Amino acid sequence: EHFYDVHRLTIESAMEVDTEMSPHVLNLVAGEHVRVEVVERPPLDLRFAETCVVPAAATRYRLVNQGRAPAVVVCAFLKPAEVS
Repeated sequence: EHFYDVHRLTIESAMEVDTEMSPHVLNLVAGEHVRVEVVERPPLDLRFAETCVVPAAATRYRLVNQGRAPAVVVCAFLKPAEVS
């Protein structure tokens, strides 16, 4: 049993994500370009094969597909039972 989980997020246009008090490690695995928007922070442009970390303190963020085709982001995070 792992203390983390990994999800594939398919983004047609935009998606709201709740961190649930866990940092999120994001990697764009399909598509051209996704914008990561966190309240009160400048947006981050994530391109194919790039990785970024959204801190747990962000609480929520938005992924906005900037490409023509759907984008796929792999999101790794701590399972809720493991967050202290």
